[in-house]
Amino acid sequence: PCTAPLVRSFVVASSYTVSDVNIGVRLSHSYRGDLHIFLVSPGGTSVTLQENIGGTRNNLNVLYDDSAGTSITTHTASNDSSTSGPPYQRTFSPTGSLAAFNGSNALGTWELRICDSLTGDTGAFSRADLYLTEAPAALA
Repeated sequence: PCTAPLVRSFVVASSYTVSDVNIGVRLSHSYRGDLHIFLVSPGGTSVTLQENIGGTRNNLNVLYDDSAGTSITTHTASNDSSTSGPPYQRTFSPTGSLAAFNGSNALGTWELRICDSLTGDTGAFSRADLYLTEAPAALA
């Protein structure tokens, strides 16, 4: 369980219905397999992006997108997490389904939570971007 996560907040000031959610995360961390990363909506819905996968590989620089053809569970390469490189080198579908947010209201504070399940490793958060798509208005 995550007792003291690093939290990155995204405040959405507009009220609309969400039809798609993607999120990019870039960080440096030794032993990426120790990380539990999840996204929580303003309504309290939580989706696991990844949990203790990646083994001894280092760093993370990915975009989580349900429509990606490859699961994050297959990501076995180390990533370039330098801030000089492009963000989100690879795109993967998360462990959980971001579609759990579809139909919810975007308004409020979304939270990216990152936990290290073991002690002794270090890391540094660099960047995260939350991408929300508004559902089209219903036609009369």
